[in-house]
Amino acid sequence: MALALTLGLVGACSTDSENDAKAVSLTERTVPNAVAAFRSAESPRCGEGDCTRQLRRLVGDIRALGQAMRATPNGERTYAEPLEIVRGMENELPGDESAEVDSLAREPAHTAAQALKRWINTHPAAIHDH
Repeated sequence: MALALTLGLVGACSTDSENDAKAVSLTERTVPNAVAAFRSAESPRCGEGDCTRQLRRLVGDIRALGQAMRATPNGERTYAEPLEIVRGMENELPGDESAEVDSLAREPAHTAAQALKRWINTHPAAIHDH
């Protein structure tokens, strides 16, 4: 498991801008790996400057977390609250999933990140059991 988490974090730290929104690869999209990637992207805030790169990564990791949660058995039921948070963020983002993430995504992404962080911290068994 440590190797899988390490691989997830290495993928999450990619400098390739095309991969920023796909920090966790399709083969690594387990809930624990997606949470690890999300936590690594969620931490640093970029301040008032250009946050496009960091926002792309954060939005991509939130989307990957939602996909991993939906992919687990009973995922829609087990992860109803965090999936609602992800859907809420998606509804507030401009454009579709492939749209450029820009400053308009800052508030929805950070709001979703904080809500997901609270949920993850209060439901550790739900993260590690899947």
